[in-house]
Amino acid sequence: MAPVDARTPWEADLARRLAAAREKAQASTEEVSKIARQYGVLLYGDDIVKIEAGERPIQLGEALVLCKVMDLPLPVVTGRVQDQLINASYLHKHLALSRQLDKLLFGLMDQKKKVDDFAEKLAAVIQAFEREMANVDGTRDPDVDTSLHALLDTADAVAKSFHDLDRRLDGALSTPAGRAREPGSQ
Repeated sequence: MAPVDARTPWEADLARRLAAAREKAQASTEEVSKIARQYGVLLYGDDIVKIEAGERPIQLGEALVLCKVMDLPLPVVTGRVQDQLINASYLHKHLALSRQLDKLLFGLMDQKKKVDDFAEKLAAVIQAFEREMANVDGTRDPDVDTSLHALLDTADAVAKSFHDLDRRLDGALSTPAGRAREPGSQ
């Protein structure tokens, strides 16, 4: 059974790139370690062999100096941390937007209830007014009658607008986001 590679992705990648660059430059492990020691990193040829083979972990300081010695780009050692920070930032923004959406949807539901209540009261007033108009004898003033019919037409238009608004609110609240935020839906 093959041994498990316990190196981090950046260590494995750097070891591979280090071996390839060293072979391309036709440099020995002793030559590379000698130059690394000039930068203050205590490495020997057998350390380089073990690093390239994955038998020895690479310290961050060693990685930086070996990249300098072999003219390699620096390893991305913070990739996971950076991804986690980006994900955390996204999550924070997502939660903030979700809270704003909750607030808006609950406000929308409150307004819908108010619209429903008002439309119901308006319909009752229109019906009562129409009953009263039907009971009035034929001695009505034609100008008053015209004004009353205009008022009824306006009230009817307002009621239709409220019904249209009510339909739109129902549509908005029937979206997955709206349903998920309705009280008692969780």
